[in-house]
Amino acid sequence: MRLCQRGAFTDFGRFFFFAVHLSRKRKAVHDRPLHEWNKPSPTAGKPESSNALYSKIACFTENVQSKYMWDRYADGYKGFALEYDLRNCVFKYNKLEMNVNLFPVIYTDLRPDVTLDEGNIHTYEYFKQIGDKNWLNYLNSIISVNQLYWYKAYLYKDQKEYEHEHEWRMLYYNLENEEDYASIPDTGCLKAIYYGPDIAKKDKEKLHRIAVKKGLKEYDVNLDAESRKYDLKVTMFQ
Repeated sequence: MRLCQRGAFTDFGRFFFFAVHLSRKRKAVHDRPLHEWNKPSPTAGKPESSNALYSKIACFTENVQSKYMWDRYADGYKGFALEYDLRNCVFKYNKLEMNVNLFPVIYTDLRPDVTLDEGNIHTYEYFKQIGDKNWLNYLNSIISVNQLYWYKAYLYKDQKEYEHEHEWRMLYYNLENEEDYASIPDTGCLKAIYYGPDIAKKDKEKLHRIAVKKGLKEYDVNLDAESRKYDLKVTMFQ
């Protein structure tokens, strides 16, 4: 996949999720409720439905040939990467009445100032809880509650340290069943698997059987032997 400027790369919709084999997998960010990570501030208010408590996040990148991503997130090149075509998946989830959304990470030099957003949310929720309709109507006419606040709070990262990850995040809020907030059905988004340069033979064999069963395309990722650069080369699995 050839990349252009961020947000303008060709072949939009292809995203990659780096992983390690389950036998070595450590508990990662996407294994825990979203509210336990990247809290915007200790005093941040909670939405009426407490959706921050029943949320999960999945992290993707734009480039499967990123050496940094293979090294850091795929067990030092010993893991694998999964390719998803997310162009239509979010719409499919919405048709299933699932609150799933996909956003690019926002890289900045400074943490965002959410004072106004939090103040508006706290004020609005207070008068809503006490049932004062007159004040609610008045507030609706003078303040605006940022509907994206509870998404954006988990999208900011330090530009200098993380911009090269080209990360996108899928956020899922399950407001109906707090005991099963991470259940996301397969809607045909998973397209291919990429085997890392140093993946163990037994792990690759297991994953190959799964890939064949699911009808996934398979690729090998290795150092490009035809170049003196440190580039990674993707080839069809043999």
